[in-house]
Amino acid sequence: MSTNHIADVAKISIGTIYRYFPQGKVSIIKMYFDTVQNDIFNIENFTQTNIQNIQDFFKSFTSQFVRVHRENLLYITAYEQAMLENREVFEGYKEKVLAFIDDVALKLHQSDPMFSQMPVESVKADLLVIYNVFNALTRQHLVIMPLFPTDEEFIDFLTKLLIFFMRETIERYPLLKK
Repeated sequence: MSTNHIADVAKISIGTIYRYFPQGKVSIIKMYFDTVQNDIFNIENFTQTNIQNIQDFFKSFTSQFVRVHRENLLYITAYEQAMLENREVFEGYKEKVLAFIDDVALKLHQSDPMFSQMPVESVKADLLVIYNVFNALTRQHLVIMPLFPTDEEFIDFLTKLLIFFMRETIERYPLLKK
């Protein structure tokens, strides 16, 4: 999708595009990616989770993650392409992901009794693994070759994977077993 095509679809001039998005398509894609990420990762939802509602939260989170990726597949693919072509876009993406993970880890560490017993760096490391695994599996399932016949089966798998990650975390920190 070219910047000219975007201007045509939006029924605005190419000059208007560049006035608001100086880097053209790269700026548009960055802004759109931020919007998509905010739709998927609501920090308040993470910090309001407790052990009693964790499975429901995981199911809701994985459903949202897959839904948003499916609905925005072309844009996410364009953003990935922009990251491959432009080091600055890649570095910006990496910074945003790490900042988000830092924010969530710190809030979980401060607000959740279970996470407060873990070093905040361990919470960050676990969240980064989950983020990367989810992105890789979701891309595989939606773009390359479906991992499961339906999205619902894929969502169930991701939910079980999150539960597995949580159990592994609890095993590493015996104080969390109480």
